[in-house]
Amino acid sequence: LDFQVADFAQIKFRESGAITIDSDNNQSARNFQFKDGDGTSLMFIGDNGEVGIGTTDPNSILQLSSTGPTELLLSDTNAGSNVKNYGIFTDTGKLHIRRLTDAYSGFTPTITVDQSNVGIGNTSPNNKLEISDTGTGAGSTHLKISRGADSSAVQRIAGIKMGNTASNDGSNWIIQADSSLGYFDNANLNFIHNAGGTPTTRLTVESSGTVVLKGSA
Repeated sequence: LDFQVADFAQIKFRESGAITIDSDNNQSARNFQFKDGDGTSLMFIGDNGEVGIGTTDPNSILQLSSTGPTELLLSDTNAGSNVKNYGIFTDTGKLHIRRLTDAYSGFTPTITVDQSNVGIGNTSPNNKLEISDTGTGAGSTHLKISRGADSSAVQRIAGIKMGNTASNDGSNWIIQADSSLGYFDNANLNFIHNAGGTPTTRLTVESSGTVVLKGSA
């Protein structure tokens, strides 16, 4: 089909409750839309290639919009029971990632982004990173930071740094595991103070259990 008209071209399916395909060329920015029977846009494609679902003014290659929670569902039909479906959705100013059952019923979000705070297992994080586990039965909750290792004696470090943004990584405290002797089963745990770019180990817990404070056992 080739519609060449100055205003718009339209294909309508079903007279009652029609679905309409509408090409509107009577605007400064041409567009292509799918509309319901009331003329409400279901999907909008702009002449710049941007697609809007729930909006006729997309600001990205794909924008989903609604007056309530908006969810993008990703499904892997080859996955096991109740692990096929994951949703990414926004709700009351927060971004959530959650797993859904095979029947598409919801679980509590696993990851939540609340402005500049991130929660794992927590939908209302009050810190930059907050990890929560509400389970009361047997189990454990850990934050794991890993670094590859083998038997060669080269320095391998895994740890965390704590400082302020003005220090530019030159002034901070560092807690790190150092496996210079090979695998991490021989690693020492060091507490290091970095002042003006000069790191000084303040306390070391050796893999043997010996605690060294400022170089003295």
